[in-house]
Amino acid sequence: MSTLLEAQSKYQRIRIEDDWNHPNDWILYLDDLFQLSTWSEYKYHESLITMPMVVAPSIDRIIICGGGDGMSLRESLRFKYCLPTLVELDPGMLQIFRDMPEYAKYNDNSFKNERANIIVGDAVKYLEQPFESKWNMIVWDFPGPKDDDSDAGLYTYSNLNNAINNLHEEGVFVTHVSIPIPVMYNLVKTLRDRGFYCWTYDAYYSLDGAHDSFLVASRHPLVKQRNIPSESRWATNDRVRLAFSNATELTDEKSEYFMHFLDMGEFEQ
Repeated sequence: MSTLLEAQSKYQRIRIEDDWNHPNDWILYLDDLFQLSTWSEYKYHESLITMPMVVAPSIDRIIICGGGDGMSLRESLRFKYCLPTLVELDPGMLQIFRDMPEYAKYNDNSFKNERANIIVGDAVKYLEQPFESKWNMIVWDFPGPKDDDSDAGLYTYSNLNNAINNLHEEGVFVTHVSIPIPVMYNLVKTLRDRGFYCWTYDAYYSLDGAHDSFLVASRHPLVKQRNIPSESRWATNDRVRLAFSNATELTDEKSEYFMHFLDMGEFEQ
């Protein structure tokens, strides 16, 4: 691969390289960990943003925690009544994906959209404060924790509860859960203990099974509320209907199986 951009910000090493498997596309790495390929990222971001926004009761106030590449923000702005807030820790990411036209075009210049409220700061700490109006949707768009039982990263019990406390009664919580480690079980357990329904669904990228998994939680069943944006390429009515069906809901029985599959025994928060 040839390197298109490499920078060391205050928080991480940012590297963009040609995607040799897909001409004219590129791959983003943060601290040498794969984040996205422009060849397939639409499947990820439509699964993370578009599909839950189609079923969320209200979408006027949503907060995206992380997401400094602007792709999640792009998807949220395709719903014309949405006024999204994005909180990104690393200004270095914003300098690339807001200020460099060759990369900003991939997020449709979403950081410069007048409907978007961009905050540079720690999203976890930002959600510790009380808000006058609670959020209709909270998107936990952080890198997943490492595949290590001891590494909870940003997915700790206290962080999740601070977020949930600022979620509207009819609000929706969304994240990706692609790594089946105890931290992910704790995420589901925390939400279900607080009275949430939980659904999981996948976005597949190749015939060999490469995929990401997503978790959506709400205190109420979710059904289609609004049309899928015309720009969408992955989200469809059938995928939305299946994603929030009985087949994908994490019931008590399925959650217990998940814990058994991880060979956890008793998991302490």
